[in-house]
Formats: sequence, C-alpha cells, structure tokens
Amino acid sequence: MIFIVLLLSLVFADNDFSDFRCRCLCPPLPPVSEQAQVYFGNGTNEPSMCTSEAVVRPNIKDKEEKNEGTIEAYLHSCDCNFELRNTGTMKVIVYIYIISIVLLLMYTGFVYFITEKYQPRVSNDSDGMETPLFGESQSRSGPLEIVLTKIDSMARRWKKDVDQQRNTVFKRREALQ
Repeated sequence: MIFIVLLLSLVFADNDFSDFRCRCLCPPLPPVSEQAQVYFGNGTNEPSMCTSEAVVRPNIKDKEEKNEGTIEAYLHSCDCNFELRNTGTMKVIVYIYIISIVLLLMYTGFVYFITEKYQPRVSNDSDGMETPLFGESQSRSGPLEIVLTKIDSMARRWKKDVDQQRNTVFKRREALQ
C-alpha cells in the first residue's frame, strides 16, 4: 500500500498531466501528395488554432510549384482534430498493471515453492490426502499457519481434480466433464 502511494506521488509530481496536439489527416491529392498524410501541429496549444491553414500549409513542400487553388482544395479536404490526453493517468494505469503482474508472479512463485519444496514425495499414496503438505510441528494456530493450511487444502483439491481429469481422459478415454 505504501509502495502504491509512493508511486502515485512520483507520478503526480511529474506535472506533465496534459498532453495536447493538433492532428490533421489529409487524403491523397495527386498534385500535392500521392498518399494520405498526417500532420501534427507542434506549437498549437489551443483548439481554435487547430486548423489546416495553421498546421498543414507550413508543411507542404515545394509550394511555389503547385497551384494555389490546388493547395486550397487540399487544405479544405483535411480533417483537423485537437487531441487532449492525460499522460499522468496513463502512467498510473500502466504502473498498476506492472505491479499486478509482479504480485501475481510472486504469488505463483510462493505457491510453487511451498507446494514443491515442502511436500514430501510418496509414490504409493494415491490421492495425497494422508500426507500433510507441512509437518506436524507447524500445527499451531498462528496467522501464518492458518494461511499455510488453506494453501495446503487448496493444493490438495486442485491436485485431486487434476488426477480425476487425467484418469477420465487417459484411462477411460472420455472427454472432460
């Protein structure tokens, strides 16, 4: 929890929450451009300044060779949109995804370590119900032992279900039910 608060404070301290730009999409017009072009207005920070006249006209190359009427038709066919996004929110969401994935990997590693390293291997035990996952020395009623007992019972149920499905598919040659 403290880590998340620290992470959020770092993101909010960055002060670049709003990212704005003017984006103009112009269709192909053979005298000016052979293919569709996208133009971005760098210094445009107001929606009223987001026009094809202000963004596209300075970027058209070889203006002197083209007819002014063709350039005007090209400018009028462009679709300009002022885009505003909150990069701070995007950063927070990405950090939450990364933290979630790391926590899930840590949990998976913990469960793997507990079930694989501390469970004794008994070959004649058919369903594993007689062999406890943890030794009898840990049968106290502390919070850690309660969590380990729950993990033990969940692992036993999961292994029992997998063995039952394996038996159904491979021995009886039936589909999963």
